[in-house]
Parts: sequence; structure tokens; C-alpha cells
Amino acid sequence: MLKYQKMNTEQTLREGIAELRAFVGPEHDSAIKMGSELDNTMKAHDAVHVIFGCDTSMRDEAISHFVMLLNTDVKFSDIKKVAQSKEHKSIVGEHKKIDILKVVIGSPSDLIKSIQLRRQMAKKWPWFGYAKYLDQPIKKIRQEYNITSVNG
Repeated sequence: MLKYQKMNTEQTLREGIAELRAFVGPEHDSAIKMGSELDNTMKAHDAVHVIFGCDTSMRDEAISHFVMLLNTDVKFSDIKKVAQSKEHKSIVGEHKKIDILKVVIGSPSDLIKSIQLRRQMAKKWPWFGYAKYLDQPIKKIRQEYNITSVNG
């Protein structure tokens, strides 16, 4: 388990994002592959991973997408921009379709978990407002939003 996934971590959001990116490594870092045009969107996505305690496994990637859709103020146009990019299509294409299917089949419980999390949250996480929280402890942010780490 990564430090940022622990519910009461004292790490800052900035440190959690750095830990996530170091764990993934530059050769597998989607943010690098997506290029500068989508840099802010990828940073917002990384912040969701950290705040909600998701790693980069296929299952947690699915959870982070449910969380993004239900528990943040992200706009559909931002999602569409990423989904239509050739870089995103390339990244998705790197995965075997059977592995993606397994995640989708197993995802109803993760969707329910995301819905339950939204009901307990004090307010939605600000998709592009993450930057003002970069130097705050993750523990404090989770308390403010009443967020439970999905993995810890």
C-alpha cells in the first residue's frame, strides 16, 4: 500500500501525487504520454487518485473514473476532450480487451461504492481546483470533504 492510500496520511497532496507518479514510473506515466495540452487534466486526474486512495491497477483506474464522474465537479466536455485524444486511445489500446471486460463485469460493486462515497461527502471535489490543496495534508482534505480512502 502506498502512503497516500492510508486514511490518516500526513502527506500533502503534492507529495501524494509525486508518490503516485514515482510508483508508476516515467515509462508508464499516462500524464507524460498525454502531452502538454492535457497536462492540467492529467494532474486533476492524479489528484483524484490520491485523494480517494486509488492506485493504478485496472480496478482502481475504473474506481477513479467512477469517482471522477460522480464525486467531482468535472465537466463532460473535459472528459470528452481526453477520451477523443489519440494519446488516450493509444493508452487504452495497450490493454487487452479481456482484461478491460473483467474490470467492467466486476465494476457494479465499485460503482455502488462510489455512489455511497458521494452520499457521505460534504461536497464534491473540485476537479480543476486541486491546485489550491497541493500543500495541504491529505488527511485534512479528506476530513474537509468527508472522503474515505477506497483502499485504506
